[in-house]
Amino acid sequence: MRTSASTSRVPLLLWPLVLVASVLSVAAPAFSATAGTDAFGSGVDTRAAVDTRAVDHFLEAQISRHGIPGLSVAIIEDGQVRYARGYGRAGPDRPMTANTPQPIASMTKPFTAVAVLQLVDEGLVELDAPVQTYLPEFEVADPKVSAEITVRDLLQHTSGLSDLGYRRLLDPVTSLEQGVRDLRHAEPTARPGEAFQYFNPNYAILALLVQKVTGRPYAEVVADRILTPLGMSDSTADPDSSQHLAQGYVKLFGMAIPLDAPVRRYRDGAGNLVSTAADLARFAIAVGMPSGASAGLLSEASLHAMQNPPGGLGYGLGWQVTEENGERVSGHDGLRPTYSGQMALLPEWNRGYVVLMNQGHLAESMLVFPQIRAGMVDLLSGRDAHVEGLSARTMGWALLAGFILIAFFSVRSLLRLRTWQRRRIALSRRRQAWAIGSHFLTAGLLLGLMYRAVPMLLGQAYNLSEVGLYYLPEVTLMVAVSVVTDLVAGTVMLALAVTGHPTAPVETPVGVTDVGSRTQISG
Repeated sequence: MRTSASTSRVPLLLWPLVLVASVLSVAAPAFSATAGTDAFGSGVDTRAAVDTRAVDHFLEAQISRHGIPGLSVAIIEDGQVRYARGYGRAGPDRPMTANTPQPIASMTKPFTAVAVLQLVDEGLVELDAPVQTYLPEFEVADPKVSAEITVRDLLQHTSGLSDLGYRRLLDPVTSLEQGVRDLRHAEPTARPGEAFQYFNPNYAILALLVQKVTGRPYAEVVADRILTPLGMSDSTADPDSSQHLAQGYVKLFGMAIPLDAPVRRYRDGAGNLVSTAADLARFAIAVGMPSGASAGLLSEASLHAMQNPPGGLGYGLGWQVTEENGERVSGHDGLRPTYSGQMALLPEWNRGYVVLMNQGHLAESMLVFPQIRAGMVDLLSGRDAHVEGLSARTMGWALLAGFILIAFFSVRSLLRLRTWQRRRIALSRRRQAWAIGSHFLTAGLLLGLMYRAVPMLLGQAYNLSEVGLYYLPEVTLMVAVSVVTDLVAGTVMLALAVTGHPTAPVETPVGVTDVGSRTQISG
């Protein structure tokens, strides 16, 4: 009977749809925040200051439609922090402010890039020198590639290393040195210098390089050379010393759940720096604005190299340049298990913004990040903010509906096991094998999607303890329910097939009665 086998494959058919629904933005009612208009009514006034009331209105609307627990913002204009504010909560009975510290995830990378470029300016490091010049112990799985990777390759994420070739998640207490040594297990997936592949350990290697060249801990170097000169008093590169952090939240079906994620010290340089919206705005001015050279952090040549990637757009030296609504936008985003944020500048307008959020969710970030960026770029360039797309709350309800549907079919599949023995004896051996094997096949395909498709689609290697728990908890639950159901059903069906009657019993002809070992013909 094919019903049993086809029913068991329903979760497999639903899973790709749920994944696509969780990462794609579909049309929804647009949000519009009104800015000033010029004398011709065009909706643009290049002379007017940033309308902070429109910024408030826009961000409050985003917090509501996406269910963001807390958000802080700092607005940059004419080389100054012109406006800073917090919205929502930084924890129970604690409001979020522009000076509330939180981990800034990958927005740490520009700090590491500056620390390296300072050493370049001092003649202690060469961008195109092999990494092994400064870290002889550095190696990856291919010895030849190990010797070819340069400092520039690490800064630009063109080292040839990627999550597809290195899926290891180390113990949180693993040190920076131990984490870099573990890269000997990393299989290159491209030739150095040939392809952009975003890979967090690139910047951990750079952090260790800074330590070895200066002879001082990475956190001290960043504090003395970057944080202190810029007056970033609420920031630190040593996450163990940070206090009064905003509570982090993980999202589950659109609901914010407070949760503390472990700090992985082997990711120093790639993440872990703690800062505030107001402090980050000072850093953004120093490294991303035309007037940044006056801050004295870097030479004009290093600033130019950092701000201008090859080809004009893309990832430069720790700094990304893109186009948004026709505007050149530079900066860096950050996402970690329970925190996220954006640092974005419009150099041609001499404006920018920093937004920090105390939530982390990989699928939600694909909705929230583009919408906040599009609206803020519009507002900073003097236009009305007009944002379309699926809200995180709607996506949460869609994921919950998908989970309920999968759970329903999973329970139904388990309940049908009660009739499997009766249905089985009516099937040929081949059809029995298919009915049983389809359960194991479905489980294997689902696991394959998680561990193979997720890295290719999302650029993040899947692992249960971090990505599964914090970044994609709903998808992990759905896959777990489907896989467990299929494995249980397949195992039970196989056991009954082995121990039960192999075929249907032979029917006795009409009029013939079997009495013990004798056959009696009636009539």
